Amino acid sequence: MASIQNILKKYLISQNVTASEWDEIVNPTEDLENDPFLIKDSREWLNQLFNHRNDVITIVGDYDADGILASATMRKGLEILNVGSKLNTYVPTRMDGYGITPVSVQRIKEQFPDTETIVTVDNGVAAFEGVQAAKDNGWSVLVTDHHLAKPDGLPIADAIVDINRPGDTYPFKGISGTAMAYKMLLAYATIIAPAYVPMIQDLRTLVGISSITDMMPMRHENRYWVRKALHEVQQDIDGVYTPHSDPHINALLVALKAKHALYSKTADESIFGFTIGPILNSPSRVTGTPQQAYDFFMETDPEQMAIKAAELFETNKKRKEIVGDLSNTVINKFQQKIDNGEEIYAMATTVPLTSGFVGLIAGNLGSVFAVPSIAFSTVDFNGEILDQPDSILHGSARSPQGISIVEIMTEMQNRDPEVLLGFGGHAAAAGLTIKASKFNDFVTLFNQVTKEITENNAVDSNKAASATPADNVFVIKPEEVSISLIKAIDQMVPFGVEFERPQFMFEDVATTRPLLIGNIKQHIKFSIKPRIELVKWNGSSDFVHMGQPSHMSVTGELGVSEYRGNNTIQMIINDWK
Repeated sequence: MASIQNILKKYLISQNVTASEWDEIVNPTEDLENDPFLIKDSREWLNQLFNHRNDVITIVGDYDADGILASATMRKGLEILNVGSKLNTYVPTRMDGYGITPVSVQRIKEQFPDTETIVTVDNGVAAFEGVQAAKDNGWSVLVTDHHLAKPDGLPIADAIVDINRPGDTYPFKGISGTAMAYKMLLAYATIIAPAYVPMIQDLRTLVGISSITDMMPMRHENRYWVRKALHEVQQDIDGVYTPHSDPHINALLVALKAKHALYSKTADESIFGFTIGPILNSPSRVTGTPQQAYDFFMETDPEQMAIKAAELFETNKKRKEIVGDLSNTVINKFQQKIDNGEEIYAMATTVPLTSGFVGLIAGNLGSVFAVPSIAFSTVDFNGEILDQPDSILHGSARSPQGISIVEIMTEMQNRDPEVLLGFGGHAAAAGLTIKASKFNDFVTLFNQVTKEITENNAVDSNKAASATPADNVFVIKPEEVSISLIKAIDQMVPFGVEFERPQFMFEDVATTRPLLIGNIKQHIKFSIKPRIELVKWNGSSDFVHMGQPSHMSVTGELGVSEYRGNNTIQMIINDWK
Protein backbone atom coordinates (compact mmCIF):
# COMPACT_ATOMS: atom_id res chain seq x y z
CA MET A 1 0.00 0.00 0.00
CA ALA A 2 1.43 3.38 -1.03
CA SER A 3 2.16 5.80 1.81
CA ILE A 4 1.06 9.43 1.76
CA GLN A 5 4.71 10.48 1.48
CA ASN A 6 5.28 8.26 -1.57
CA ILE A 7 2.14 9.52 -3.28
CA LEU A 8 3.13 13.16 -2.73
CA LYS A 9 6.71 12.48 -3.86
CA LYS A 10 5.49 10.91 -7.11
CA TYR A 11 3.19 13.85 -7.67
CA LEU A 12 5.90 16.47 -7.17
CA ILE A 13 8.23 14.60 -9.51
CA SER A 14 5.45 14.58 -12.13
CA GLN A 15 5.28 18.38 -11.86
CA ASN A 16 9.06 18.81 -12.17
CA VAL A 17 9.34 20.14 -8.61
CA THR A 18 12.83 19.64 -7.24
CA ALA A 19 13.67 19.11 -3.58
CA SER A 20 15.03 22.67 -3.39
CA GLU A 21 11.62 24.02 -4.50
CA TRP A 22 9.62 22.21 -1.82
CA ASP A 23 9.40 25.27 0.45
CA GLU A 24 8.18 27.34 -2.48
CA ILE A 25 5.30 24.89 -2.91
CA VAL A 26 4.16 24.36 0.68
CA ASN A 27 5.25 27.62 2.28
CA PRO A 28 5.54 30.44 -0.28
CA THR A 29 6.75 33.64 1.36
CA GLU A 30 7.41 37.25 0.49
CA ASP A 31 11.02 36.27 -0.26
CA LEU A 32 9.78 34.83 -3.58
CA GLU A 33 8.96 38.32 -4.85
CA ASN A 34 11.56 39.33 -7.41
CA ASP A 35 13.09 42.79 -7.37
CA PRO A 36 11.06 45.04 -9.73
CA PHE A 37 14.25 46.86 -10.69
CA LEU A 38 15.30 43.71 -12.57
CA ILE A 39 12.65 44.62 -15.16
CA LYS A 40 14.26 46.19 -18.21
CA ASP A 41 13.86 50.00 -18.33
CA SER A 42 12.04 50.02 -14.97
CA ARG A 43 14.08 53.02 -13.76
CA GLU A 44 13.33 54.95 -16.95
CA TRP A 45 9.62 54.17 -16.51
CA LEU A 46 9.73 55.38 -12.89
CA ASN A 47 11.59 58.54 -13.89
CA GLN A 48 8.91 59.28 -16.47
CA LEU A 49 6.12 58.71 -13.94
CA PHE A 50 7.86 60.99 -11.45
CA ASN A 51 8.32 63.68 -14.10
CA HIS A 52 4.61 63.49 -14.98
CA ARG A 53 3.35 63.09 -11.41
CA ASN A 54 1.40 66.37 -11.64
CA ASP A 55 -0.21 65.55 -15.00
CA VAL A 56 -3.79 64.52 -15.68
CA ILE A 57 -3.26 60.77 -16.06
CA THR A 58 -5.61 58.43 -17.91
CA ILE A 59 -5.25 54.71 -17.19
CA VAL A 60 -5.99 52.42 -20.15
CA GLY A 61 -6.54 48.73 -19.42
CA ASP A 62 -8.22 45.78 -21.06
CA TYR A 63 -11.74 44.38 -20.97
CA ASP A 64 -10.91 41.01 -19.35
CA ALA A 65 -10.54 40.24 -15.63
CA ASP A 66 -6.79 40.84 -15.61
CA GLY A 67 -7.23 44.17 -17.38
CA ILE A 68 -9.98 45.20 -14.96
CA LEU A 69 -7.93 44.19 -11.91
CA ALA A 70 -4.80 45.84 -13.34
CA SER A 71 -6.69 49.11 -13.90
CA ALA A 72 -8.08 48.97 -10.36
CA THR A 73 -4.61 48.25 -8.98
CA MET A 74 -2.97 51.10 -10.90
CA ARG A 75 -5.69 53.58 -9.95
CA LYS A 76 -5.66 52.63 -6.28
CA GLY A 77 -1.87 52.70 -6.24
CA LEU A 78 -1.55 56.10 -7.88
CA GLU A 79 -4.13 57.48 -5.44
CA ILE A 80 -2.12 56.10 -2.51
CA LEU A 81 1.08 57.64 -3.92
CA ASN A 82 -0.59 60.99 -4.71
CA VAL A 83 0.51 60.71 -8.33
CA GLY A 84 -1.56 62.62 -10.88
CA SER A 85 -3.29 65.97 -10.48
CA LYS A 86 -6.34 64.05 -11.68
CA LEU A 87 -6.87 60.38 -12.48
CA ASN A 88 -9.12 59.08 -15.24
CA THR A 89 -9.81 55.44 -16.04
CA TYR A 90 -10.78 54.72 -19.62
CA VAL A 91 -13.10 51.76 -20.01
CA PRO A 92 -12.05 49.85 -23.14
CA THR A 93 -14.63 47.95 -25.15
CA ARG A 94 -14.41 44.99 -27.47
CA MET A 95 -15.40 47.35 -30.29
CA ASP A 96 -12.21 49.37 -29.69
CA GLY A 97 -10.03 46.40 -30.55
CA TYR A 98 -7.50 44.88 -28.18
CA GLY A 99 -5.34 47.28 -26.15
CA ILE A 100 -4.81 50.94 -26.83
CA THR A 101 -5.89 51.58 -30.44
CA PRO A 102 -6.52 54.67 -32.61
CA VAL A 103 -10.22 54.15 -31.90
CA SER A 104 -9.74 54.13 -28.13
CA VAL A 105 -7.38 57.12 -28.34
CA GLN A 106 -10.07 59.14 -30.14
CA ARG A 107 -12.62 58.16 -27.50
CA ILE A 108 -10.21 59.08 -24.71
CA LYS A 109 -9.74 62.48 -26.35
CA GLU A 110 -13.50 62.99 -26.41
CA GLN A 111 -14.16 61.63 -22.92
CA PHE A 112 -11.08 63.02 -21.13
CA PRO A 113 -9.87 66.00 -23.20
CA ASP A 114 -7.64 67.14 -20.31
CA THR A 115 -5.47 64.00 -20.58
CA GLU A 116 -1.73 64.67 -20.51
CA THR A 117 -0.25 61.23 -19.80
CA ILE A 118 -1.45 57.72 -20.66
CA VAL A 119 -0.52 54.76 -18.44
CA THR A 120 -1.40 51.40 -19.97
CA VAL A 121 -1.90 48.23 -17.96
CA ASP A 122 -2.13 44.70 -19.40
CA ASN A 123 -1.64 46.06 -22.93
CA GLY A 124 0.47 48.29 -25.09
CA VAL A 125 3.62 46.36 -25.91
CA ALA A 126 2.34 45.61 -29.43
CA ALA A 127 0.12 48.70 -29.88
CA PHE A 128 2.15 50.54 -32.53
CA GLU A 129 -0.74 52.49 -34.04
CA GLY A 130 -2.48 53.22 -30.75
CA VAL A 131 0.65 54.53 -29.04
CA GLN A 132 1.47 56.67 -32.09
CA ALA A 133 -2.05 58.13 -32.08
CA ALA A 134 -1.64 59.04 -28.40
CA LYS A 135 1.74 60.64 -29.08
CA ASP A 136 0.22 62.60 -31.99
CA ASN A 137 -2.13 64.17 -29.42
CA GLY A 138 0.89 65.41 -27.49
CA TRP A 139 0.42 62.90 -24.67
CA SER A 140 3.16 61.03 -22.87
CA VAL A 141 2.69 57.24 -22.93
CA LEU A 142 3.94 54.87 -20.22
CA VAL A 143 3.33 51.20 -21.00
CA THR A 144 3.07 48.33 -18.53
CA ASP A 145 2.31 44.95 -20.07
CA HIS A 146 3.13 41.24 -19.78
CA HIS A 147 2.23 39.98 -23.24
CA LEU A 148 4.70 38.86 -25.88
CA ALA A 149 6.20 41.69 -27.93
CA LYS A 150 6.16 41.49 -31.71
CA PRO A 151 9.45 40.54 -33.39
CA ASP A 152 9.59 43.80 -35.38
CA GLY A 153 10.24 46.06 -32.40
CA LEU A 154 8.36 48.14 -29.84
CA PRO A 155 5.95 51.09 -30.04
CA ILE A 156 7.45 54.57 -29.71
CA ALA A 157 6.28 55.13 -26.13
CA ASP A 158 8.06 57.28 -23.54
CA ALA A 159 8.80 54.15 -21.49
CA ILE A 160 7.84 50.47 -21.73
CA VAL A 161 8.12 47.77 -19.08
CA ASP A 162 7.21 44.21 -20.02
CA ILE A 163 8.86 41.08 -18.67
CA ASN A 164 8.25 39.38 -22.04
CA ARG A 165 9.88 42.01 -24.25
CA PRO A 166 13.21 41.22 -25.95
CA GLY A 167 16.23 41.74 -23.76
CA ASP A 168 14.34 41.72 -20.47
CA THR A 169 16.21 39.83 -17.73
CA TYR A 170 13.47 39.56 -15.10
CA PRO A 171 13.89 35.99 -13.79
CA PHE A 172 10.23 34.88 -13.98
CA LYS A 173 8.21 35.49 -17.14
CA GLY A 174 4.84 34.25 -15.94
CA ILE A 175 3.33 37.19 -14.03
CA SER A 176 0.02 38.85 -14.89
CA GLY A 177 -0.72 42.33 -16.19
CA THR A 178 -1.97 43.24 -12.70
CA ALA A 179 1.32 42.01 -11.22
CA MET A 180 3.24 44.27 -13.63
CA ALA A 181 1.21 47.27 -12.47
CA TYR A 182 1.83 46.31 -8.84
CA LYS A 183 5.56 45.88 -9.44
CA MET A 184 5.93 49.41 -10.80
CA LEU A 185 3.83 50.93 -8.01
CA LEU A 186 5.91 49.09 -5.41
CA ALA A 187 9.15 50.26 -7.04
CA TYR A 188 7.92 53.88 -7.07
CA ALA A 189 6.90 53.68 -3.41
CA THR A 190 10.22 52.10 -2.45
CA ILE A 191 12.18 55.03 -3.91
CA ILE A 192 9.89 58.04 -3.57
CA ALA A 193 7.46 57.27 -0.73
CA PRO A 194 8.66 54.40 1.53
CA ALA A 195 5.96 55.14 4.10
CA TYR A 196 3.34 54.01 1.57
CA VAL A 197 4.95 50.63 0.81
CA PRO A 198 2.64 48.69 3.22
CA MET A 199 -0.44 50.25 1.59
CA ILE A 200 0.81 49.31 -1.87
CA GLN A 201 1.49 45.77 -0.64
CA ASP A 202 -2.17 45.45 0.33
CA LEU A 203 -2.90 45.48 -3.42
CA ARG A 204 -1.47 41.95 -3.59
CA THR A 205 -4.97 40.55 -3.11
CA LEU A 206 -5.88 41.80 -6.60
CA VAL A 207 -2.55 40.52 -7.94
CA GLY A 208 -3.25 37.03 -6.58
CA ILE A 209 -6.75 36.93 -8.05
CA SER A 210 -5.45 38.02 -11.46
CA SER A 211 -2.74 35.34 -11.43
CA ILE A 212 -5.50 32.70 -11.47
CA THR A 213 -8.00 34.47 -13.74
CA ASP A 214 -5.31 35.10 -16.39
CA MET A 215 -4.05 31.51 -16.21
CA MET A 216 -0.54 32.35 -15.04
CA PRO A 217 1.74 29.46 -13.97
CA MET A 218 1.37 28.57 -10.30
CA ARG A 219 5.06 28.74 -9.58
CA HIS A 220 7.49 31.10 -7.86
CA GLU A 221 6.12 34.51 -6.79
CA ASN A 222 2.65 33.76 -8.17
CA ARG A 223 2.30 31.14 -5.46
CA TYR A 224 2.96 33.74 -2.76
CA TRP A 225 0.52 36.24 -4.22
CA VAL A 226 -2.27 33.70 -4.66
CA ARG A 227 -1.73 32.19 -1.21
CA LYS A 228 -1.76 35.72 0.27
CA ALA A 229 -4.97 36.56 -1.60
CA LEU A 230 -6.60 33.32 -0.47
CA HIS A 231 -5.78 34.18 3.14
CA GLU A 232 -7.47 37.58 2.82
CA VAL A 233 -10.48 36.12 1.02
CA GLN A 234 -10.81 33.37 3.63
CA GLN A 235 -11.02 36.05 6.32
CA ASP A 236 -13.71 37.83 4.30
CA ILE A 237 -15.66 34.58 3.97
CA ASP A 238 -15.35 34.06 7.73
CA GLY A 239 -16.63 37.59 8.35
CA VAL A 240 -13.30 38.83 9.72
CA TYR A 241 -12.80 42.17 7.97
CA THR A 242 -9.30 43.55 8.46
CA PRO A 243 -7.55 46.75 7.31
CA HIS A 244 -5.79 44.60 4.70
CA SER A 245 -9.04 43.39 3.11
CA ASP A 246 -9.84 44.81 -0.31
CA PRO A 247 -13.26 46.52 0.10
CA HIS A 248 -14.41 45.65 -3.42
CA ILE A 249 -13.58 41.94 -3.15
CA ASN A 250 -15.20 41.90 0.29
CA ALA A 251 -18.39 43.44 -1.16
CA LEU A 252 -18.42 40.83 -3.91
CA LEU A 253 -18.08 37.99 -1.40
CA VAL A 254 -20.87 39.45 0.75
CA ALA A 255 -23.11 39.51 -2.35
CA LEU A 256 -22.21 35.89 -3.16
CA LYS A 257 -23.05 34.77 0.36
CA ALA A 258 -26.36 36.62 0.21
CA LYS A 259 -27.17 34.76 -3.04
CA HIS A 260 -26.06 31.41 -1.53
CA ALA A 261 -23.48 31.22 -4.31
CA LEU A 262 -20.41 30.43 -2.20
CA TYR A 263 -20.32 26.64 -2.42
CA SER A 264 -17.41 26.09 -0.05
CA LYS A 265 -16.46 27.59 3.27
CA THR A 266 -12.81 27.09 2.38
CA ALA A 267 -11.18 29.38 -0.17
CA ASP A 268 -8.95 27.78 -2.78
CA GLU A 269 -7.89 28.83 -6.27
CA SER A 270 -11.25 27.82 -7.73
CA ILE A 271 -12.98 30.77 -6.06
CA PHE A 272 -10.85 33.05 -8.24
CA GLY A 273 -10.97 31.00 -11.43
CA PHE A 274 -14.60 29.85 -11.35
CA THR A 275 -16.41 32.49 -9.29
CA ILE A 276 -14.76 35.92 -9.07
CA GLY A 277 -13.08 35.82 -12.49
CA PRO A 278 -16.23 34.93 -14.45
CA ILE A 279 -18.20 37.59 -12.57
CA LEU A 280 -15.69 40.29 -13.54
CA ASN A 281 -15.63 39.07 -17.13
CA SER A 282 -19.41 38.82 -17.50
CA PRO A 283 -20.29 42.47 -18.35
CA SER A 284 -18.03 42.61 -21.41
CA ARG A 285 -19.26 39.21 -22.55
CA VAL A 286 -22.92 40.12 -22.29
CA THR A 287 -22.84 43.79 -23.34
CA GLY A 288 -19.51 44.22 -25.15
CA THR A 289 -18.18 46.61 -22.53
CA PRO A 290 -16.75 45.98 -19.05
CA GLN A 291 -18.20 49.31 -17.85
CA GLN A 292 -20.18 47.64 -15.07
CA ALA A 293 -17.06 45.97 -13.63
CA TYR A 294 -14.97 49.14 -13.90
CA ASP A 295 -17.74 51.17 -12.22
CA PHE A 296 -17.76 48.66 -9.39
CA PHE A 297 -14.02 49.07 -8.72
CA MET A 298 -14.21 52.87 -8.97
CA GLU A 299 -17.07 53.03 -6.45
CA THR A 300 -16.07 54.27 -2.98
CA ASP A 301 -19.44 54.43 -1.23
CA PRO A 302 -19.99 51.11 0.66
CA GLU A 303 -23.75 51.03 0.01
CA GLN A 304 -23.36 51.65 -3.71
CA MET A 305 -20.51 49.15 -3.81
CA ALA A 306 -22.83 46.48 -2.39
CA ILE A 307 -25.53 47.32 -4.96
CA LYS A 308 -23.04 47.14 -7.83
CA ALA A 309 -21.68 43.82 -6.54
CA ALA A 310 -25.18 42.32 -6.60
CA GLU A 311 -25.72 43.65 -10.13
CA LEU A 312 -22.49 41.99 -11.28
CA PHE A 313 -23.74 38.70 -9.87
CA GLU A 314 -26.98 38.98 -11.87
CA THR A 315 -25.08 39.77 -15.08
CA ASN A 316 -22.97 36.66 -14.59
CA LYS A 317 -26.11 34.60 -14.02
CA LYS A 318 -27.41 35.79 -17.38
CA ARG A 319 -24.07 34.90 -18.99
CA LYS A 320 -24.30 31.33 -17.68
CA GLU A 321 -27.76 30.88 -19.14
CA ILE A 322 -26.63 32.05 -22.57
CA VAL A 323 -23.51 29.90 -22.76
CA GLY A 324 -24.71 26.61 -21.28
CA ASP A 325 -26.83 25.16 -24.08
CA LEU A 326 -24.57 26.30 -26.91
CA SER A 327 -21.48 24.76 -25.27
CA ASN A 328 -23.22 21.41 -25.10
CA THR A 329 -24.20 21.66 -28.78
CA VAL A 330 -20.63 22.41 -29.88
CA ILE A 331 -19.15 19.67 -27.69
CA ASN A 332 -21.59 17.11 -29.08
CA LYS A 333 -20.72 18.16 -32.65
CA PHE A 334 -17.02 17.45 -32.13
CA GLN A 335 -17.72 14.25 -30.22
CA GLN A 336 -19.64 12.96 -33.23
CA LYS A 337 -16.69 13.78 -35.49
CA ILE A 338 -14.34 11.87 -33.21
CA ASP A 339 -16.78 8.94 -33.02
CA ASN A 340 -16.82 8.91 -36.82
CA GLY A 341 -13.05 8.48 -36.88
CA GLU A 342 -11.95 11.99 -37.81
CA GLU A 343 -8.35 12.81 -36.83
CA ILE A 344 -8.67 15.98 -34.77
CA TYR A 345 -5.67 17.63 -33.11
CA ALA A 346 -7.26 21.05 -32.73
CA MET A 347 -10.80 22.40 -32.73
CA ALA A 348 -12.16 25.58 -34.30
CA THR A 349 -15.80 26.51 -34.57
CA THR A 350 -18.08 29.47 -35.20
CA VAL A 351 -20.88 30.33 -32.77
CA PRO A 352 -23.89 32.66 -33.21
CA LEU A 353 -22.89 34.78 -30.23
CA THR A 354 -21.01 38.06 -29.79
CA SER A 355 -17.25 37.93 -29.29
CA GLY A 356 -17.65 38.28 -25.52
CA PHE A 357 -18.69 34.65 -25.25
CA VAL A 358 -16.21 32.90 -27.53
CA GLY A 359 -13.53 32.49 -24.86
CA LEU A 360 -15.98 30.52 -22.74
CA ILE A 361 -16.91 28.23 -25.61
CA ALA A 362 -13.22 27.67 -26.45
CA GLY A 363 -12.46 27.01 -22.80
CA ASN A 364 -15.26 24.46 -22.50
CA LEU A 365 -14.08 22.68 -25.66
CA GLY A 366 -10.51 22.62 -24.41
CA SER A 367 -11.45 21.29 -20.98
CA VAL A 368 -13.45 18.41 -22.47
CA PHE A 369 -11.08 17.35 -25.26
CA ALA A 370 -7.69 18.64 -23.97
CA VAL A 371 -6.64 20.07 -27.36
CA PRO A 372 -6.07 23.66 -28.57
CA SER A 373 -9.53 25.10 -29.20
CA ILE A 374 -10.84 28.28 -30.83
CA ALA A 375 -14.33 29.74 -31.14
CA PHE A 376 -15.20 32.59 -33.52
CA SER A 377 -18.13 34.97 -33.11
CA THR A 378 -20.53 35.42 -36.03
CA VAL A 379 -22.66 38.18 -34.44
CA ASP A 380 -21.47 41.73 -33.68
CA PHE A 381 -22.61 43.79 -30.71
CA ASN A 382 -25.23 45.55 -32.83
CA GLY A 383 -26.87 42.20 -33.54
CA GLU A 384 -25.71 42.06 -37.14
CA ILE A 385 -24.88 38.63 -38.61
CA LEU A 386 -21.29 38.42 -39.89
CA ASP A 387 -22.02 36.24 -42.92
CA GLN A 388 -20.24 38.05 -45.76
CA PRO A 389 -16.91 36.76 -47.18
CA ASP A 390 -15.09 39.90 -46.04
CA SER A 391 -16.70 39.91 -42.57
CA ILE A 392 -14.12 40.00 -39.77
CA LEU A 393 -14.54 37.18 -37.26
CA HIS A 394 -13.14 37.67 -33.77
CA GLY A 395 -11.95 34.50 -32.08
CA SER A 396 -10.67 33.40 -28.71
CA ALA A 397 -8.26 30.50 -28.24
CA ARG A 398 -7.39 28.22 -25.33
CA SER A 399 -4.62 25.66 -25.19
CA PRO A 400 -3.72 22.92 -22.68
CA GLN A 401 -0.47 22.90 -20.76
CA GLY A 402 2.56 22.05 -22.88
CA ILE A 403 1.19 23.44 -26.17
CA SER A 404 1.61 27.17 -26.85
CA ILE A 405 -1.26 28.66 -28.82
CA VAL A 406 0.98 31.63 -29.72
CA GLU A 407 3.55 29.22 -31.19
CA ILE A 408 0.79 27.62 -33.26
CA MET A 409 -0.54 30.97 -34.51
CA THR A 410 2.97 32.20 -35.35
CA GLU A 411 3.72 29.10 -37.41
CA MET A 412 0.35 29.36 -39.19
CA GLN A 413 1.05 32.97 -40.12
CA ASN A 414 4.52 32.04 -41.38
CA ARG A 415 3.04 29.40 -43.66
CA ASP A 416 0.09 31.43 -44.91
CA PRO A 417 0.22 35.17 -44.14
CA GLU A 418 -3.37 35.59 -45.36
CA VAL A 419 -5.00 33.02 -43.11
CA LEU A 420 -4.73 35.29 -40.04
CA LEU A 421 -5.37 39.03 -39.83
CA GLY A 422 -3.84 39.32 -36.38
CA PHE A 423 -3.41 37.64 -33.00
CA GLY A 424 -1.95 38.22 -29.56
CA GLY A 425 -1.77 36.57 -26.16
CA HIS A 426 0.30 34.03 -24.30
CA ALA A 427 0.84 30.28 -24.29
CA ALA A 428 -2.48 29.27 -22.74
CA ALA A 429 -4.85 31.85 -24.26
CA ALA A 430 -4.98 34.24 -27.19
CA GLY A 431 -7.28 36.46 -29.23
CA LEU A 432 -7.29 36.51 -33.03
CA THR A 433 -9.13 37.77 -36.11
CA ILE A 434 -9.72 36.20 -39.53
CA LYS A 435 -11.83 36.90 -42.59
CA ALA A 436 -14.98 34.79 -42.79
CA SER A 437 -13.92 33.56 -46.24
CA LYS A 438 -10.74 32.10 -44.70
CA PHE A 439 -12.44 30.02 -42.01
CA ASN A 440 -12.17 26.63 -43.76
CA ASP A 441 -8.54 27.27 -44.71
CA PHE A 442 -7.89 28.28 -41.12
CA VAL A 443 -9.41 25.07 -39.72
CA THR A 444 -7.29 22.86 -42.01
CA LEU A 445 -4.04 24.68 -41.25
CA PHE A 446 -4.82 24.90 -37.53
CA ASN A 447 -5.26 21.14 -37.29
CA GLN A 448 -2.16 20.44 -39.40
CA VAL A 449 0.21 22.76 -37.52
CA THR A 450 -1.08 21.64 -34.12
CA LYS A 451 -0.54 18.00 -35.12
CA GLU A 452 3.08 18.69 -36.09
CA ILE A 453 3.86 20.73 -32.96
CA THR A 454 2.19 18.15 -30.71
CA GLU A 455 4.16 15.32 -32.27
CA ASN A 456 7.41 17.30 -32.06
CA ASN A 457 6.74 18.02 -28.39
CA ALA A 458 6.20 14.31 -27.80
CA VAL A 459 9.55 13.53 -29.45
CA ASP A 460 11.29 16.21 -27.40
CA SER A 461 9.83 14.89 -24.16
CA ASN A 462 11.09 11.41 -25.00
CA LYS A 463 14.57 12.83 -25.46
CA ALA A 464 14.42 14.81 -22.22
CA ALA A 465 11.83 13.66 -19.72
CA SER A 466 12.13 16.89 -17.73
CA ALA A 467 11.10 19.06 -20.68
CA THR A 468 7.38 18.84 -19.92
CA PRO A 469 5.45 17.76 -16.82
CA ALA A 470 4.49 14.11 -16.74
CA ASP A 471 0.94 12.86 -16.37
CA ASN A 472 -0.48 13.85 -12.98
CA VAL A 473 -2.99 10.98 -12.81
CA PHE A 474 -2.24 8.34 -10.18
CA VAL A 475 -3.84 4.92 -9.94
CA ILE A 476 -4.81 4.27 -6.35
CA LYS A 477 -6.92 1.77 -4.43
CA PRO A 478 -9.92 3.15 -2.57
CA GLU A 479 -8.59 1.84 0.75
CA GLU A 480 -5.41 3.92 0.26
CA VAL A 481 -7.41 7.15 0.32
CA SER A 482 -7.71 8.99 3.61
CA ILE A 483 -8.67 12.39 4.88
CA SER A 484 -5.02 12.79 5.90
CA LEU A 485 -3.96 12.35 2.25
CA ILE A 486 -6.49 14.94 1.12
CA LYS A 487 -5.33 17.41 3.79
CA ALA A 488 -1.72 16.88 2.68
CA ILE A 489 -2.72 17.68 -0.91
CA ASP A 490 -4.61 20.77 0.23
CA GLN A 491 -1.44 22.08 1.86
CA MET A 492 -0.03 22.49 -1.65
CA VAL A 493 -2.63 25.00 -2.86
CA PRO A 494 -2.77 26.94 -5.08
CA PHE A 495 -2.98 24.62 -8.06
CA GLY A 496 -3.19 25.79 -11.63
CA VAL A 497 -1.14 26.11 -14.81
CA GLU A 498 2.20 24.24 -14.53
CA PHE A 499 1.16 22.88 -11.15
CA GLU A 500 -2.02 20.96 -11.79
CA ARG A 501 -4.10 19.52 -8.96
CA PRO A 502 -3.35 15.78 -8.74
CA GLN A 503 -5.90 13.43 -10.28
CA PHE A 504 -6.54 9.93 -8.97
CA MET A 505 -7.93 6.86 -10.70
CA PHE A 506 -9.90 4.00 -9.20
CA GLU A 507 -9.79 1.01 -11.55
CA ASP A 508 -12.73 -1.36 -12.02
CA VAL A 509 -14.61 -0.50 -8.84
CA ALA A 510 -18.10 -1.70 -7.99
CA THR A 511 -20.54 1.15 -7.51
CA THR A 512 -23.83 1.43 -5.66
CA ARG A 513 -27.07 2.22 -7.44
CA PRO A 514 -26.72 5.78 -8.81
CA LEU A 515 -28.62 8.72 -7.39
CA LEU A 516 -29.69 11.46 -9.80
CA ILE A 517 -29.37 14.94 -8.31
CA GLY A 518 -29.82 18.54 -9.44
CA ASN A 519 -32.86 20.61 -10.35
CA ILE A 520 -33.39 18.58 -13.54
CA LYS A 521 -31.60 15.43 -12.34
CA GLN A 522 -28.64 16.26 -14.58
CA HIS A 523 -25.93 15.19 -12.10
CA ILE A 524 -25.20 11.71 -10.80
CA LYS A 525 -23.81 10.38 -7.53
CA PHE A 526 -22.46 6.90 -6.62
CA SER A 527 -20.72 5.36 -3.66
CA ILE A 528 -17.92 2.82 -3.49
CA LYS A 529 -16.38 0.98 -0.58
CA PRO A 530 -14.97 2.04 1.79
CA ARG A 531 -17.46 4.94 1.90
CA ILE A 532 -16.26 7.20 -0.88
CA GLU A 533 -18.78 9.29 -2.79
CA LEU A 534 -18.34 9.74 -6.55
CA VAL A 535 -20.01 12.71 -8.23
CA LYS A 536 -20.18 13.44 -11.97
CA TRP A 537 -21.58 16.85 -12.79
CA ASN A 538 -23.91 16.79 -15.83
CA GLY A 539 -23.25 13.06 -16.05
CA SER A 540 -26.76 11.58 -16.06
CA SER A 541 -27.18 11.32 -19.84
CA ASP A 542 -23.65 9.97 -20.34
CA PHE A 543 -24.31 7.26 -17.76
CA VAL A 544 -27.42 6.14 -19.60
CA HIS A 545 -25.51 6.25 -22.91
CA MET A 546 -22.85 3.91 -21.42
CA GLY A 547 -25.47 1.33 -20.55
CA GLN A 548 -25.65 2.04 -16.79
CA PRO A 549 -22.63 -0.07 -15.79
CA SER A 550 -22.21 -1.39 -12.24
CA HIS A 551 -18.38 -1.51 -12.47
CA MET A 552 -16.37 1.50 -13.63
CA SER A 553 -12.92 3.03 -13.78
CA VAL A 554 -13.07 6.67 -12.70
CA THR A 555 -10.61 9.56 -12.61
CA GLY A 556 -11.04 12.78 -10.70
CA GLU A 557 -10.11 15.08 -7.84
CA LEU A 558 -10.35 14.03 -4.21
CA GLY A 559 -11.90 16.21 -1.54
CA VAL A 560 -13.88 16.13 1.68
CA SER A 561 -17.63 16.79 1.72
CA GLU A 562 -18.99 18.30 4.94
CA TYR A 563 -22.67 17.79 5.74
CA ARG A 564 -24.32 18.17 9.14
CA GLY A 565 -21.01 17.76 10.92
CA ASN A 566 -20.03 14.61 9.03
CA ASN A 567 -16.98 14.41 6.78
CA THR A 568 -17.14 12.14 3.73
CA ILE A 569 -14.38 11.51 1.19
CA GLN A 570 -15.58 12.55 -2.24
CA MET A 571 -14.26 12.32 -5.77
CA ILE A 572 -15.45 14.75 -8.43
CA ILE A 573 -15.22 12.66 -11.60
CA ASN A 574 -13.52 14.14 -14.65
CA ASP A 575 -13.44 10.96 -16.71
CA TRP A 576 -14.98 7.51 -16.53
CA LYS A 577 -15.23 4.32 -18.52
